Amino acid sequence: MSSLINTEGAWMVLTAAATNSACALVGCYLVLRRMSLMGDALSHAVLPGLVLAFIASGRMFGAENAYSIGPLLVGAVAAGLLTTVLTQTLHEYAGVPADASMGVVFTALFALGVVLIKKNLEGVHFDLSCVYQGNLEYISWDTWQVFGYDLPRALVVTGGVLLLNAAVIIALWKELKLSSFDPALATTMG
Repeated sequence: MSSLINTEGAWMVLTAAATNSACALVGCYLVLRRMSLMGDALSHAVLPGLVLAFIASGRMFGAENAYSIGPLLVGAVAAGLLTTVLTQTLHEYAGVPADASMGVVFTALFALGVVLIKKNLEGVHFDLSCVYQGNLEYISWDTWQVFGYDLPRALVVTGGVLLLNAAVIIALWKELKLSSFDPALATTMG
């Protein structure tokens, strides 16, 4: 068993499984609410947040720390929240259909991210295969000590996100079920 736990292949499979499971938990509710495009919108719209976080962390902490996951995660989350707020604002206040508002927002933010890369990161290795898509083969190089074991940081982070998603869904099970299957009743009940 210990040889299985220490292999790089097992870490890659566990990290991919944790990531897929975390996304699937949230994705089910997006499909039920007919918001499947939101996942695609968020994945594209976080690019400007990643670029700005990369630039800021490189200037604040030095170029060798620009790829640190902490600032990049903060930038991605901030851009994701901005995407959600802009999409909802366009839909509610401008009268734009929900799917069209998602398309407008994620296209605009992705284009902004590409412009930021071209203007500010010329000659820097910050491309889609480097940061945006990730690379599972390298996760065993960056480890954290957890309960005496060296675990890949990516596995710890995605495992934490999976546990957080599961905890929120368990805590809000009735509310999520009601708002997914009968939004009018959920709005009436508050």
